[in-house]
Formats: sequence, C-alpha cells, structure tokens
Amino acid sequence: MIRKRAQEEIVGFVMIVLIVSVIAVILLGITLMHPKKGIEKESKEASQFLDSMLDYTTDCAISYIPAYKDLEGLIKECYNNPNKKCVSGENVCVAMNQTIKQIIDNSWNIGENSPYKGYVFEADYEENKIILIKKGICGFESIGAKNIGGSQSPTISFKLCF
Repeated sequence: MIRKRAQEEIVGFVMIVLIVSVIAVILLGITLMHPKKGIEKESKEASQFLDSMLDYTTDCAISYIPAYKDLEGLIKECYNNPNKKCVSGENVCVAMNQTIKQIIDNSWNIGENSPYKGYVFEADYEENKIILIKKGICGFESIGAKNIGGSQSPTISFKLCF
C-alpha cells in the first residue's frame, strides 16, 4: 500500500510538470507569433544632441537683425504662424525644415555603409504635428531622445535607427 501511494504521488507530480510545460510552450508560441515592436533605447548622446540642436541659432530673424531665433523658437513660430516670414523673406517653416535637415545631415553619418541607417525627427504641440522629417530606413532597433514640452513648448523627439 505504501509503494502504491508513492507511485500515485510521482504520477501526480509528473502530470503537474507536463501541464505547466504545455502552458509554457503555448505562451511562448503566442509571444513569438506577435510581431515585436521596435526596440528604442534612450541615448545620452542623442539627448545631448537634441538639446544642443534646439539651442542652435538659425539664420532667421523675425522682426529685426540681429534678433535671430534659436531652432526651438523657430519651431514655435512655425506652429503659431506658419505664414510668417523671416526678415530675409524666407518662410519660417521652410527655414526651420532646412535648418533641421542641415544640422542632422552634418552631424550624423546616415546611410547604407554607416551604423545608422536612418533617422526620424518629430515635433508635436498638444497632439498637433508641427513637423515630421524622416531619412533612410528605420528598422527594428533605434536610439533616441525626447524633449517633453510644457504648455508653452512643443514635444520634440529624435530617433536614430540601426
């Protein structure tokens, strides 16, 4: 009788292990079936770049020279008044786009033979998209930074893709 009871306990233990194993395999299968979203890591380098970029003094003066706007001020100006012109006659939003592309292209080597295959630069203000600039291919993995604006400032993000 004692041997039979020990055998029953072993059989019960084996059944529990089998049930847990089957559940684990099912969960693993479900996890692998769903496509993974991209892995984005916060980057100190990208964060410092974004902060410096926003402080960059542009060639656009709104009211008089030498009152040149920094890039963050130009982004705000483009959102508040997209038809506004710089003293030079160039549209504020056009000047903003050109400046952003120029800074990123001169700062990061983006391309096929580079570790960075693409980038995405976005600026939103209260869920309204101000600007979206993409270049290259953004795959699965990326590094990035976000400058979260308050009620007076836009939320600006920059992502480098591998």
